[in-house]
Amino acid sequence: MGARLGRAIHTVPDPGVAAARGAAGAAGPPAGAGTLWPVTAWLPDLPLRRLLGVLVPALGSAALLIEFLSVRFRYPEEFVRPVGSDRAQTPAVVMNWGELGLACLLALVACLCGAAVLGAVLPANAGVRRPVSSEAVRMGGGLVVAAILGSFIAALYGVGASVYLVAPLESFLRWALLCTLPLGVVAVCTGVLAAARSRAPAAGWHHWLGFPVLSTIPAAAGMLLVSAANHYMVSGGGPASTVERTGGFLIGIGTGLALVRPLLYRLVVVAPLAALSMAMADIHTTGILAALYVAAVTCWWLQRLWHLRFHPDPWATDA
Repeated sequence: MGARLGRAIHTVPDPGVAAARGAAGAAGPPAGAGTLWPVTAWLPDLPLRRLLGVLVPALGSAALLIEFLSVRFRYPEEFVRPVGSDRAQTPAVVMNWGELGLACLLALVACLCGAAVLGAVLPANAGVRRPVSSEAVRMGGGLVVAAILGSFIAALYGVGASVYLVAPLESFLRWALLCTLPLGVVAVCTGVLAAARSRAPAAGWHHWLGFPVLSTIPAAAGMLLVSAANHYMVSGGGPASTVERTGGFLIGIGTGLALVRPLLYRLVVVAPLAALSMAMADIHTTGILAALYVAAVTCWWLQRLWHLRFHPDPWATDA
């Protein structure tokens, strides 16, 4: 038998007991299942860290959007449609456009993190007669779908905010899409390249695509503080200025945490970014603050794309 197979045959000390134990713990398709591949009927337990990777940016996005829309309750006379006119008027209120843009970006980040989590825990080729795709192809397709879904949610944010506030659509849709377009394009390119390469990282896709969601907490909290300082406190006062600068400081911290991962690099990068954001923190510059965080998140995904394109050698081919 060994000569025919070309391999050495090893026998267990007690083959009868080993066969009984194997039969007792065996799992497979039931009799008469045909050529269906084994199907995992349950999903693996999701660690709390993976769930938080999706929930944290999603909750931050929802909080920013709700606070952005609450401007209607603070200035109800500004958000009304003129009598006898079908065209909405531009409100005479300084809008926190960076808040809307950051809310849209975090929605896209939540979708991408969700794609990485689902790709890591969902059973592969469940219920199909033959494997239809490799793990890399499935993950690449998931990233593309997540990028499109996140961009669609961002567009809904813009359109919904415009309708709710009875204001012209152009500015809302512009800020919603411009803050998500760079990351969406990079995520789509990463997904397409992952599917084309058909290679899987040794540590797994979820670990390799583990975005530092910790950065979303100070970024969202800082933007909320800047908005609170201008809408809920006396403008120009000492406490309002302190809260505003603190918000800018937090946005800078979030930007640095998203930009680099090693602790030493973070210590070098976070300090100047936090000082810069704190110096420019103002209701009129929230768009710039949001753009800094958008650039940091996009750069993180560009690093993933660069690594996938030019450093695939240590990866295993995903058959």
